[in-house]
Amino acid sequence: VDASIQEALTDGTVRVGRSRSAEFGKARIKSVAADSAPSAASTADDTVILWALSDLALRDSQTGAPTCEPEPQHFGLPAGAEWDAQRSVLSSRRYSPFHGHRRRPDLERQVIERGSVIAFKQVQGVDLAEVSSQLSAGVGDYREVGCGSVCVAPQWLQQTRVDLSSEVRSNRSEE
Repeated sequence: VDASIQEALTDGTVRVGRSRSAEFGKARIKSVAADSAPSAASTADDTVILWALSDLALRDSQTGAPTCEPEPQHFGLPAGAEWDAQRSVLSSRRYSPFHGHRRRPDLERQVIERGSVIAFKQVQGVDLAEVSSQLSAGVGDYREVGCGSVCVAPQWLQQTRVDLSSEVRSNRSEE
């Protein structure tokens, strides 16, 4: 990391944006250890769970039309895998970003929203680290504008109950 970036990202409070004097744009920077990011976990029941870190713009493998129904081929999984609707939580949206040069809306995009959880069952003989490595470049369309980021089998999605209370308390005490 560049030294000037490292210096600017020291722990503490910073102001960002245009309205710094109007109480807007106040942000807190906190160093996080590299190992605290979601990590891949092996699945005992032949299920692979994916978490959409950004919007996913997928296309139907047969027609090429935009789709909000995930297929195993989108994520480099074997064709025998099946989408598990019971364990998946999908939300979708459609929008047309404004194209500044042409001064009109661009083509409509149909995407699976970030935060969605996609589960596939009957996935056998798959190395999660390899799948994660393949998906590091992203999935689907519009990756150049930030779409397509996926986390493979995050540890917290493997748990039956997620406890965030200690993190919330520590953030409130710092304010």
